[in-house]
Amino acid sequence: MKRSIKIIVSFAAALLAAGIVAYIQYGKRVDEWRQVAGQTLRNAVGEEIVKRTGQPFYFAADGVYKQLEERDFPKKVYLDTESGSKEYEISYIQNIHNITQSPDKRGMHTYRFQEQPLDADTLGRAWNDSLRESGFRGDGLLRINTMDVETGQRSTTYWTDSAALAKADSLSCLFIGYACETEIVSYLSCSWWRVYALSDWGILLLTGICTFFLLMWLARRRAMSRLHPVMDVADGCCCLSDGTIFNREKNRLRKGENEVELPALIARLLVVLIEAGGEEVPNRVLIEKVWPPRSGSKEQLRKAIERLRKLLHSIASEVVIENRWGAYCLR
Repeated sequence: MKRSIKIIVSFAAALLAAGIVAYIQYGKRVDEWRQVAGQTLRNAVGEEIVKRTGQPFYFAADGVYKQLEERDFPKKVYLDTESGSKEYEISYIQNIHNITQSPDKRGMHTYRFQEQPLDADTLGRAWNDSLRESGFRGDGLLRINTMDVETGQRSTTYWTDSAALAKADSLSCLFIGYACETEIVSYLSCSWWRVYALSDWGILLLTGICTFFLLMWLARRRAMSRLHPVMDVADGCCCLSDGTIFNREKNRLRKGENEVELPALIARLLVVLIEAGGEEVPNRVLIEKVWPPRSGSKEQLRKAIERLRKLLHSIASEVVIENRWGAYCLR
């Protein structure tokens, strides 16, 4: 495989590895931020309740509604208003997502929020301020649906442009009141790249770099394993990976029945490449080991390599001499 192909494949694998890590980290971060956003919204709603009741509010699950099961719904509830008793029907989802399970507290919330309806702008600003304090790099969006228990008329208000909700991710739905007449639907809007913390980007970069260099190293090791020169002390021969026999004493190459004699300089060049064990040998090192001091040149090396290739080809040897950025190696 050519070096350029190895680089491309390693780079693609590095991107894939970084992408997998990014996907895992994204899911982890989104879950964390959804928990933070849900808690900060509940805190903001609790502050609005305190403003209306003057008493600290805690999200609780006490009272008779806690004992009801899904098969008990839809459930009818009744409210006494100025125009008489009103009947309403609440669903199981409305019940379990109500901010309290106490009927008395629900009744108090109905009374207080009918007098002072929940304002989307006020709640939205308080929630987003809390989100920014927690480090969230996106926006919280709200849609508040309110029902007038006297007339049964419904109204909807938004924190931000209503069109932006279509592009946001749904977060949660909360209900307030005895008849669950106030519905708070929350959304989160955040660019995907803003979800990641600085440490996450560092992990992605490190994953890509490590994967790239690991694959390059493995490719090099695999290429080196293709050549296994084995020296035979008895007759001074070594056998290359494709079965080509090189007799160092006689400077002869043999592959099957084909045999050729190498000039002394070409034989020295082959010995240096074999002793490198498949490693790349820089041009400078080859010149120093093959030619007498200050007598060799890159051009002479190029011609010698070319001649060695032709001699290997003449005996049908499959051994290849590769040129890699100012170095040569056997493959």
